[in-house]
Amino acid sequence: MRVIAGLLIALLTTGIAVAQDVKTAPLGTSQQNNSTEDPDATARAILRQLRAPRAPSVEETRQPVVKEADGGVLRALDMMTGRLEDLKMKNGETVEFGRLTITLRECRYPIDNPSGDAFAYLTIRDKRDSEPKFKGWMIASSPALSAMDHPRYDVWVLRCNIPEAETSSGG
Repeated sequence: MRVIAGLLIALLTTGIAVAQDVKTAPLGTSQQNNSTEDPDATARAILRQLRAPRAPSVEETRQPVVKEADGGVLRALDMMTGRLEDLKMKNGETVEFGRLTITLRECRYPIDNPSGDAFAYLTIRDKRDSEPKFKGWMIASSPALSAMDHPRYDVWVLRCNIPEAETSSGG
């Protein structure tokens, strides 16, 4: 731990020195560094690499392999009354919750972790409005990423309906 702290202090100190050198360099002079002429060239090269944007690895860009379930479970909340209900739905089914009509078009789950997440395509309408309050994908593990904006109701995805054999075998 002390070695890492010492290295960070050295890099920060070098960075301050580099910044001071850049500010005081006369106009028109070359900023090219040769390691034989400049003992700080290595430190500057390290700092340039640390500041350079890093391309994402293949693992970071890989999308999860998903499978479609025959339905899913949503949770609906009426914030005025405190009514909370789990809605077990099949794909293509529409249910009513208060003034809302909720349609589940499809529910998908990651093959490698079936009970770990769910992705549901929903259309949610308020009976008072002509336009849907929500239309798109909701993600169970990140409900705030794509949430419905309604002053009274809240709806979020809990899970997909997964066959028992897949949850017990892990995929």
